[in-house]
Amino acid sequence: MLSGNDLLRNFALDPKAPLVVAVSGGVDSMVLLTLLSQTTHPLIAATFDHHMRETSGDDVQMVVAYAKQLGIPAVVGEWQRSSTQAVNEATARTARYQFLAETAHVHHSDFLVLAHHGDDQLEGILMQLARSGNVMAMSGMQPRRPLGDLQVLRPLLRFSKADLRAYADKHHVPFTDDETNADDTIARNRVRHQVTPVLKALNAGVLQHTQRFSESLEALIQLAEPALQALVPTPAVMTDWTPLLTQTSGVQRLVLEQYLQAFNIQIPAQVITQVLQALGQAKGNKHFDVSRHHLDAAYGKLYVDAPQVLRQPELPLQVDDTWHELADGRMIGLFHQQPVCDTWAYVPAKPLTIRQKVAGDYVALPNGHHKKLQPWLIAQKVPQFMRNDLLVADQDYQLVWVEIPTRLELFQTRQTDIIQAVLALKNPANDSEDNNGK
Repeated sequence: MLSGNDLLRNFALDPKAPLVVAVSGGVDSMVLLTLLSQTTHPLIAATFDHHMRETSGDDVQMVVAYAKQLGIPAVVGEWQRSSTQAVNEATARTARYQFLAETAHVHHSDFLVLAHHGDDQLEGILMQLARSGNVMAMSGMQPRRPLGDLQVLRPLLRFSKADLRAYADKHHVPFTDDETNADDTIARNRVRHQVTPVLKALNAGVLQHTQRFSESLEALIQLAEPALQALVPTPAVMTDWTPLLTQTSGVQRLVLEQYLQAFNIQIPAQVITQVLQALGQAKGNKHFDVSRHHLDAAYGKLYVDAPQVLRQPELPLQVDDTWHELADGRMIGLFHQQPVCDTWAYVPAKPLTIRQKVAGDYVALPNGHHKKLQPWLIAQKVPQFMRNDLLVADQDYQLVWVEIPTRLELFQTRQTDIIQAVLALKNPANDSEDNNGK
Protein backbone atom coordinates (compact mmCIF):
# COMPACT_ATOMS: atom_id res chain seq x y z
CA MET A 1 0.00 0.00 0.00
CA LEU A 2 1.30 3.46 -0.86
CA SER A 3 1.96 6.11 1.72
CA GLY A 4 -0.34 9.09 2.14
CA ASN A 5 1.98 11.34 0.14
CA ASP A 6 2.10 8.82 -2.73
CA LEU A 7 -1.67 8.68 -2.62
CA LEU A 8 -1.96 12.43 -3.28
CA ARG A 9 0.99 12.89 -5.62
CA ASN A 10 -1.04 12.95 -8.85
CA PHE A 11 -3.28 15.72 -7.50
CA ALA A 12 -0.36 18.20 -7.27
CA LEU A 13 -1.72 19.88 -4.13
CA ASP A 14 -0.06 22.52 -2.00
CA PRO A 15 1.39 20.40 0.87
CA LYS A 16 -0.15 22.80 3.38
CA ALA A 17 -3.63 22.85 1.84
CA PRO A 18 -6.24 21.82 4.44
CA LEU A 19 -8.30 18.77 3.52
CA VAL A 20 -11.77 17.81 4.73
CA VAL A 21 -11.93 14.01 4.89
CA ALA A 22 -15.36 12.35 4.84
CA VAL A 23 -15.22 9.53 7.41
CA SER A 24 -18.15 7.18 7.99
CA GLY A 25 -16.43 4.64 10.23
CA GLY A 26 -16.24 1.99 7.50
CA VAL A 27 -12.91 0.43 6.58
CA ASP A 28 -12.56 2.56 3.43
CA SER A 29 -12.73 5.97 5.08
CA MET A 30 -10.86 4.91 8.24
CA VAL A 31 -7.92 3.68 6.15
CA LEU A 32 -8.07 6.90 4.08
CA LEU A 33 -7.89 9.01 7.24
CA THR A 34 -4.96 6.92 8.50
CA LEU A 35 -3.02 7.35 5.25
CA LEU A 36 -3.65 11.09 5.00
CA SER A 37 -2.52 11.56 8.63
CA GLN A 38 0.99 10.74 7.34
CA THR A 39 1.02 13.87 5.15
CA THR A 40 1.74 17.51 5.91
CA HIS A 41 -1.84 18.53 5.13
CA PRO A 42 -3.97 19.92 7.95
CA LEU A 43 -6.92 17.51 8.15
CA ILE A 44 -10.50 17.82 9.35
CA ALA A 45 -12.36 14.53 9.87
CA ALA A 46 -16.00 15.15 8.94
CA THR A 47 -18.49 12.50 10.03
CA PHE A 48 -22.23 12.65 9.48
CA ASP A 49 -24.92 10.83 11.45
CA HIS A 50 -27.89 10.06 9.20
CA HIS A 51 -29.83 8.48 12.09
CA MET A 52 -30.88 5.71 9.71
CA ARG A 53 -29.44 2.88 11.84
CA GLU A 54 -29.59 2.24 15.56
CA THR A 55 -25.80 1.90 15.73
CA SER A 56 -25.01 5.08 13.79
CA GLY A 57 -24.22 7.00 17.01
CA ASP A 58 -21.63 4.36 17.97
CA ASP A 59 -19.95 4.80 14.57
CA VAL A 60 -19.69 8.55 15.12
CA GLN A 61 -18.10 8.07 18.55
CA MET A 62 -15.54 5.65 17.09
CA VAL A 63 -14.59 8.13 14.33
CA VAL A 64 -14.20 10.98 16.82
CA ALA A 65 -12.08 8.84 19.16
CA TYR A 66 -9.80 7.59 16.38
CA ALA A 67 -9.39 11.07 14.90
CA LYS A 68 -8.37 12.31 18.36
CA GLN A 69 -5.85 9.45 18.58
CA LEU A 70 -4.35 10.62 15.27
CA GLY A 71 -4.34 14.24 16.42
CA ILE A 72 -6.98 15.28 13.87
CA PRO A 73 -9.94 17.51 14.78
CA ALA A 74 -13.32 15.98 14.07
CA VAL A 75 -16.55 17.71 13.05
CA VAL A 76 -19.85 15.91 13.58
CA GLY A 77 -23.01 16.63 11.60
CA GLU A 78 -26.52 15.28 12.02
CA TRP A 79 -29.37 14.97 9.57
CA GLN A 80 -32.03 17.30 10.86
CA ARG A 81 -35.00 16.28 8.79
CA SER A 82 -38.70 16.95 9.11
CA SER A 83 -41.22 14.18 9.66
CA THR A 84 -42.47 14.64 6.08
CA GLN A 85 -39.07 14.51 4.37
CA ALA A 86 -38.37 11.43 2.28
CA VAL A 87 -35.69 9.13 3.71
CA ASN A 88 -33.75 7.40 0.94
CA GLU A 89 -30.27 7.17 -0.49
CA ALA A 90 -30.65 10.29 -2.64
CA THR A 91 -31.92 12.61 0.12
CA ALA A 92 -29.34 11.24 2.56
CA ARG A 93 -26.57 11.90 0.04
CA THR A 94 -27.77 15.47 -0.52
CA ALA A 95 -27.79 16.17 3.23
CA ARG A 96 -24.33 14.62 3.66
CA TYR A 97 -22.75 16.61 0.84
CA GLN A 98 -24.30 19.81 2.14
CA PHE A 99 -22.70 19.14 5.53
CA LEU A 100 -19.32 18.38 3.94
CA ALA A 101 -19.42 21.55 1.84
CA GLU A 102 -20.34 23.68 4.86
CA THR A 103 -17.52 22.10 6.86
CA ALA A 104 -15.03 22.88 4.08
CA HIS A 105 -16.13 26.51 3.95
CA VAL A 106 -15.92 26.94 7.72
CA HIS A 107 -12.40 25.51 7.79
CA HIS A 108 -11.25 27.40 4.66
CA SER A 109 -10.61 24.22 2.70
CA ASP A 110 -11.01 23.86 -1.05
CA PHE A 111 -10.93 20.06 -1.02
CA LEU A 112 -13.25 17.23 0.03
CA VAL A 113 -11.51 13.84 0.12
CA LEU A 114 -13.76 10.78 -0.30
CA ALA A 115 -12.94 7.10 0.18
CA HIS A 116 -14.54 5.57 -2.90
CA HIS A 117 -12.41 2.67 -4.16
CA GLY A 118 -12.13 0.40 -7.19
CA ASP A 119 -14.93 -1.95 -6.17
CA ASP A 120 -17.26 1.03 -5.75
CA GLN A 121 -16.35 2.13 -9.26
CA LEU A 122 -17.04 -1.26 -10.82
CA GLU A 123 -20.34 -1.65 -8.96
CA GLY A 124 -21.47 1.84 -9.91
CA ILE A 125 -20.76 1.39 -13.62
CA LEU A 126 -22.51 -2.00 -13.67
CA MET A 127 -25.52 -0.52 -11.87
CA GLN A 128 -25.70 2.36 -14.36
CA LEU A 129 -25.47 -0.09 -17.25
CA ALA A 130 -28.32 -2.13 -15.77
CA ARG A 131 -30.47 0.95 -15.10
CA SER A 132 -30.22 2.80 -18.38
CA GLY A 133 -27.08 2.29 -20.46
CA ASN A 134 -26.88 6.08 -20.80
CA VAL A 135 -23.35 6.59 -22.09
CA MET A 136 -23.16 10.13 -20.68
CA ALA A 137 -23.49 8.65 -17.17
CA MET A 138 -21.35 5.56 -17.73
CA SER A 139 -17.93 7.05 -17.01
CA GLY A 140 -18.43 6.61 -13.29
CA MET A 141 -16.48 8.48 -10.63
CA GLN A 142 -13.43 10.53 -11.55
CA PRO A 143 -10.38 10.99 -9.29
CA ARG A 144 -11.03 14.72 -9.26
CA ARG A 145 -14.15 16.71 -10.04
CA PRO A 146 -15.61 20.12 -9.12
CA LEU A 147 -18.43 20.49 -6.61
CA GLY A 148 -19.50 24.14 -6.65
CA ASP A 149 -16.44 26.12 -5.55
CA LEU A 150 -14.82 23.00 -4.08
CA GLN A 151 -12.86 20.07 -5.50
CA VAL A 152 -13.75 16.45 -4.72
CA LEU A 153 -10.74 14.11 -4.56
CA ARG A 154 -10.96 10.31 -4.68
CA PRO A 155 -7.42 8.96 -4.22
CA LEU A 156 -8.45 5.32 -3.56
CA LEU A 157 -10.03 4.48 -6.92
CA ARG A 158 -6.97 2.42 -7.90
CA PHE A 159 -7.35 0.12 -4.92
CA SER A 160 -9.74 -2.69 -4.08
CA LYS A 161 -11.81 -3.24 -0.97
CA ALA A 162 -9.55 -6.21 -0.19
CA ASP A 163 -6.48 -3.93 -0.33
CA LEU A 164 -8.06 -1.60 2.23
CA ARG A 165 -9.07 -4.42 4.57
CA ALA A 166 -5.57 -5.88 4.39
CA TYR A 167 -4.09 -2.48 5.30
CA ALA A 168 -6.51 -2.08 8.21
CA ASP A 169 -5.66 -5.53 9.55
CA LYS A 170 -1.92 -4.97 9.25
CA HIS A 171 -1.95 -1.49 10.86
CA HIS A 172 -4.70 -2.15 13.41
CA VAL A 173 -7.05 0.48 12.02
CA PRO A 174 -10.42 0.28 13.77
CA PHE A 175 -13.57 0.23 11.64
CA THR A 176 -17.17 -0.90 11.69
CA ASP A 177 -19.11 -2.99 9.18
CA ASP A 178 -22.53 -1.67 8.17
CA GLU A 179 -24.89 -4.60 8.70
CA THR A 180 -26.97 -3.51 5.70
CA ASN A 181 -24.04 -4.44 3.42
CA ALA A 182 -25.05 -8.10 3.85
CA ASP A 183 -28.65 -7.50 2.77
CA ASP A 184 -29.06 -8.97 -0.72
CA THR A 185 -32.48 -7.42 -1.14
CA ILE A 186 -30.49 -4.25 -1.94
CA ALA A 187 -29.58 -4.21 -5.64
CA ARG A 188 -26.02 -2.93 -5.17
CA ASN A 189 -25.32 -5.70 -2.64
CA ARG A 190 -26.46 -8.34 -5.12
CA VAL A 191 -24.05 -6.91 -7.68
CA ARG A 192 -21.29 -6.86 -5.05
CA HIS A 193 -21.85 -10.43 -3.88
CA GLN A 194 -22.96 -12.19 -7.06
CA VAL A 195 -21.59 -10.32 -10.09
CA THR A 196 -18.25 -8.70 -9.32
CA PRO A 197 -16.72 -11.93 -7.90
CA VAL A 198 -17.38 -13.60 -11.27
CA LEU A 199 -15.67 -10.73 -13.13
CA LYS A 200 -12.68 -10.84 -10.78
CA ALA A 201 -12.40 -14.59 -11.33
CA LEU A 202 -12.39 -14.02 -15.09
CA ASN A 203 -9.63 -11.42 -14.86
CA ALA A 204 -7.82 -10.30 -11.73
CA GLY A 205 -7.16 -6.91 -13.35
CA VAL A 206 -10.83 -6.01 -13.81
CA LEU A 207 -10.70 -3.10 -11.32
CA GLN A 208 -7.74 -1.53 -13.10
CA HIS A 209 -9.49 -2.04 -16.43
CA THR A 210 -12.65 -0.45 -15.03
CA GLN A 211 -10.75 2.64 -13.92
CA ARG A 212 -9.05 2.89 -17.31
CA PHE A 213 -12.45 2.60 -18.98
CA SER A 214 -13.88 5.29 -16.70
CA GLU A 215 -11.12 7.81 -17.34
CA SER A 216 -10.98 7.12 -21.09
CA LEU A 217 -14.75 7.42 -21.49
CA GLU A 218 -14.76 10.67 -19.54
CA ALA A 219 -12.05 12.03 -21.83
CA LEU A 220 -13.99 10.98 -24.95
CA ILE A 221 -17.15 12.61 -23.60
CA GLN A 222 -15.24 15.85 -22.99
CA LEU A 223 -13.94 15.78 -26.57
CA ALA A 224 -17.38 14.99 -28.03
CA GLU A 225 -19.36 17.45 -25.90
CA PRO A 226 -18.80 20.54 -28.11
CA ALA A 227 -19.89 18.65 -31.24
CA LEU A 228 -22.97 17.32 -29.43
CA GLN A 229 -23.99 20.72 -28.08
CA ALA A 230 -23.67 22.19 -31.58
CA LEU A 231 -26.45 19.82 -32.69
CA VAL A 232 -28.79 20.41 -29.75
CA PRO A 233 -31.57 22.85 -30.79
CA THR A 234 -32.37 25.91 -28.73
CA PRO A 235 -35.08 24.94 -26.22
CA ALA A 236 -38.53 26.03 -27.41
CA VAL A 237 -42.12 24.90 -27.27
CA MET A 238 -41.78 23.74 -30.89
CA THR A 239 -38.61 22.41 -32.52
CA ASP A 240 -38.22 21.29 -36.13
CA TRP A 241 -36.50 17.90 -35.93
CA THR A 242 -36.20 17.31 -39.68
CA PRO A 243 -32.63 18.74 -39.97
CA LEU A 244 -31.50 16.09 -37.47
CA LEU A 245 -32.97 13.18 -39.42
CA THR A 246 -29.72 12.89 -41.42
CA GLN A 247 -27.92 11.90 -38.21
CA THR A 248 -27.75 8.30 -37.00
CA SER A 249 -30.29 7.09 -34.46
CA GLY A 250 -27.55 7.01 -31.82
CA VAL A 251 -26.66 10.66 -32.39
CA GLN A 252 -30.33 11.65 -32.39
CA ARG A 253 -30.82 9.85 -29.08
CA LEU A 254 -27.97 11.78 -27.46
CA VAL A 255 -29.27 15.06 -28.90
CA LEU A 256 -32.82 14.40 -27.68
CA GLU A 257 -31.65 13.44 -24.19
CA GLN A 258 -29.58 16.61 -23.96
CA TYR A 259 -32.42 18.71 -25.40
CA LEU A 260 -34.94 17.46 -22.85
CA GLN A 261 -32.53 18.17 -19.99
CA ALA A 262 -33.14 21.88 -20.63
CA PHE A 263 -36.75 21.25 -19.56
CA ASN A 264 -35.69 19.01 -16.63
CA ILE A 265 -37.37 16.10 -18.42
CA GLN A 266 -35.99 12.58 -18.06
CA ILE A 267 -37.86 9.83 -19.85
CA PRO A 268 -37.24 6.08 -20.13
CA ALA A 269 -35.05 4.79 -22.93
CA GLN A 270 -37.95 3.02 -24.65
CA VAL A 271 -39.94 6.28 -24.76
CA ILE A 272 -36.93 8.07 -26.28
CA THR A 273 -36.97 5.40 -28.99
CA GLN A 274 -40.70 5.88 -29.60
CA VAL A 275 -40.36 9.68 -29.81
CA LEU A 276 -37.52 9.40 -32.32
CA GLN A 277 -39.50 6.90 -34.42
CA ALA A 278 -42.47 9.28 -34.49
CA LEU A 279 -40.24 12.21 -35.47
CA GLY A 280 -38.52 10.13 -38.14
CA GLN A 281 -41.82 9.35 -39.87
CA ALA A 282 -42.32 13.11 -40.39
CA LYS A 283 -46.07 12.54 -40.67
CA GLY A 284 -49.01 12.05 -38.35
CA ASN A 285 -49.18 12.77 -34.64
CA LYS A 286 -47.99 10.94 -31.56
CA HIS A 287 -48.61 12.11 -27.99
CA PHE A 288 -46.50 11.14 -24.97
CA ASP A 289 -47.36 11.80 -21.32
CA VAL A 290 -44.20 11.71 -19.21
CA SER A 291 -44.61 12.36 -15.49
CA ARG A 292 -45.90 15.94 -15.31
CA HIS A 293 -44.85 16.75 -18.88
CA HIS A 294 -46.31 16.06 -22.28
CA LEU A 295 -44.54 15.71 -25.63
CA ASP A 296 -46.08 15.73 -29.10
CA ALA A 297 -44.29 14.52 -32.23
CA ALA A 298 -46.15 15.83 -35.27
CA TYR A 299 -44.99 16.06 -38.89
CA GLY A 300 -41.31 16.09 -37.96
CA LYS A 301 -41.72 18.69 -35.22
CA LEU A 302 -41.36 18.17 -31.48
CA TYR A 303 -43.63 20.06 -29.09
CA VAL A 304 -42.68 20.16 -25.41
CA ASP A 305 -45.34 21.13 -22.89
CA ALA A 306 -47.28 23.12 -25.50
CA PRO A 307 -49.53 25.56 -23.59
CA GLN A 308 -53.24 24.90 -23.50
CA VAL A 309 -55.33 27.39 -25.45
CA LEU A 310 -57.78 29.51 -23.44
CA ARG A 311 -61.43 29.11 -24.34
CA GLN A 312 -62.52 31.98 -26.56
CA PRO A 313 -66.12 33.22 -26.24
CA GLU A 314 -67.76 34.18 -29.48
CA LEU A 315 -66.53 37.63 -30.53
CA PRO A 316 -68.52 39.51 -33.24
CA LEU A 317 -66.47 41.82 -35.49
CA GLN A 318 -67.29 44.35 -38.15
CA VAL A 319 -65.07 46.44 -40.41
CA ASP A 320 -64.36 49.29 -37.97
CA ASP A 321 -60.54 49.56 -38.03
CA THR A 322 -60.51 48.76 -34.30
CA TRP A 323 -58.53 46.24 -32.26
CA HIS A 324 -60.45 43.87 -29.95
CA GLU A 325 -58.88 41.74 -27.21
CA LEU A 326 -58.99 37.95 -27.29
CA ALA A 327 -59.10 35.67 -24.23
CA ASP A 328 -55.35 34.99 -24.49
CA GLY A 329 -54.44 38.70 -24.55
CA ARG A 330 -53.85 39.00 -28.30
CA MET A 331 -55.66 41.60 -30.38
CA ILE A 332 -57.82 41.04 -33.47
CA GLY A 333 -59.81 43.32 -35.77
CA LEU A 334 -61.31 43.95 -39.20
CA PHE A 335 -59.63 46.73 -41.19
CA HIS A 336 -60.05 48.45 -44.54
CA GLN A 337 -56.26 48.28 -45.04
CA GLN A 338 -53.57 46.02 -43.56
CA PRO A 339 -52.35 47.39 -40.20
CA VAL A 340 -49.07 46.54 -38.42
CA CYS A 341 -49.75 43.00 -37.18
CA ASP A 342 -48.39 39.46 -36.89
CA THR A 343 -50.96 37.64 -39.05
CA TRP A 344 -53.50 38.88 -41.58
CA ALA A 345 -55.90 37.58 -44.21
CA TYR A 346 -58.37 38.88 -46.79
CA VAL A 347 -61.99 38.13 -45.94
CA PRO A 348 -65.30 39.40 -47.39
CA ALA A 349 -66.01 42.90 -46.04
CA LYS A 350 -69.01 42.10 -43.86
CA PRO A 351 -69.55 41.18 -40.17
CA LEU A 352 -68.14 37.90 -38.90
CA THR A 353 -67.73 36.03 -35.61
CA ILE A 354 -64.45 34.85 -34.08
CA ARG A 355 -64.83 31.55 -32.23
CA GLN A 356 -63.19 28.18 -31.75
CA LYS A 357 -63.81 25.35 -34.21
CA VAL A 358 -66.60 22.84 -33.72
CA ALA A 359 -67.38 19.48 -35.28
CA GLY A 360 -68.91 19.76 -38.73
CA ASP A 361 -67.21 23.04 -39.69
CA TYR A 362 -66.55 23.68 -43.37
CA VAL A 363 -63.89 26.04 -44.63
CA ALA A 364 -64.45 28.31 -47.64
CA LEU A 365 -61.33 28.16 -49.78
CA PRO A 366 -60.01 31.11 -51.87
CA ASN A 367 -60.92 29.25 -55.09
CA GLY A 368 -64.58 29.25 -54.05
CA HIS A 369 -64.69 25.58 -53.08
CA HIS A 370 -65.60 24.26 -49.63
CA LYS A 371 -64.02 21.46 -47.63
CA LYS A 372 -64.58 19.85 -44.25
CA LEU A 373 -62.29 21.52 -41.77
CA GLN A 374 -60.83 18.40 -40.11
CA PRO A 375 -59.30 16.79 -43.26
CA TRP A 376 -58.21 20.25 -44.43
CA LEU A 377 -56.28 20.70 -41.15
CA ILE A 378 -54.66 17.31 -41.59
CA ALA A 379 -53.59 18.31 -45.10
CA GLN A 380 -52.11 21.49 -43.63
CA LYS A 381 -50.09 19.32 -41.16
CA VAL A 382 -51.62 20.91 -38.08
CA PRO A 383 -50.70 18.78 -35.02
CA GLN A 384 -53.65 16.94 -33.53
CA PHE A 385 -53.31 18.55 -30.09
CA MET A 386 -53.70 22.00 -31.71
CA ARG A 387 -56.79 21.24 -33.79
CA ASN A 388 -59.49 21.34 -31.12
CA ASP A 389 -58.93 24.93 -30.00
CA LEU A 390 -58.06 26.74 -33.23
CA LEU A 391 -59.57 30.17 -33.76
CA VAL A 392 -61.82 30.49 -36.79
CA ALA A 393 -63.76 33.32 -38.44
CA ASP A 394 -67.41 32.36 -39.10
CA GLN A 395 -69.27 34.35 -41.74
CA ASP A 396 -72.79 33.24 -42.61
CA TYR A 397 -72.08 29.75 -41.16
CA GLN A 398 -68.98 29.28 -43.28
CA LEU A 399 -65.36 29.63 -42.18
CA VAL A 400 -63.48 32.30 -44.10
CA TRP A 401 -60.34 32.13 -41.92
CA VAL A 402 -58.60 29.55 -39.75
CA GLU A 403 -55.64 30.30 -37.51
CA ILE A 404 -52.85 27.81 -38.10
CA PRO A 405 -49.90 28.25 -35.70
CA THR A 406 -47.46 26.61 -38.12
CA ARG A 407 -48.11 29.21 -40.86
CA LEU A 408 -48.02 33.00 -40.72
CA GLU A 409 -50.44 33.88 -43.51
CA LEU A 410 -53.66 32.26 -44.76
CA PHE A 411 -56.20 32.96 -47.50
CA GLN A 412 -54.39 36.04 -48.77
CA THR A 413 -55.35 35.70 -52.42
CA ARG A 414 -57.60 38.65 -53.15
CA GLN A 415 -60.86 37.79 -54.90
CA THR A 416 -61.49 40.75 -57.20
CA ASP A 417 -65.23 40.17 -57.53
CA ILE A 418 -65.81 40.46 -53.77
CA ILE A 419 -65.17 43.54 -51.65
CA GLN A 420 -62.40 42.57 -49.26
CA ALA A 421 -61.48 43.55 -45.70
CA VAL A 422 -58.34 42.63 -43.76
CA LEU A 423 -58.68 40.39 -40.71
CA ALA A 424 -55.58 41.14 -38.61
CA LEU A 425 -54.13 39.48 -35.50
CA LYS A 426 -51.27 40.70 -33.33
CA ASN A 427 -49.50 39.74 -30.13
CA PRO A 428 -49.59 42.01 -27.04
CA ALA A 429 -45.93 42.90 -27.59
CA ASN A 430 -46.88 44.70 -30.80
CA ASP A 431 -49.68 46.72 -29.17
CA SER A 432 -47.91 50.05 -29.36
CA GLU A 433 -50.03 51.83 -31.96
CA ASP A 434 -53.25 53.76 -31.62
CA ASN A 435 -56.54 51.90 -31.24
CA ASN A 436 -57.51 52.59 -34.85
CA GLY A 437 -54.65 50.39 -36.07
CA LYS A 438 -53.26 53.03 -38.46
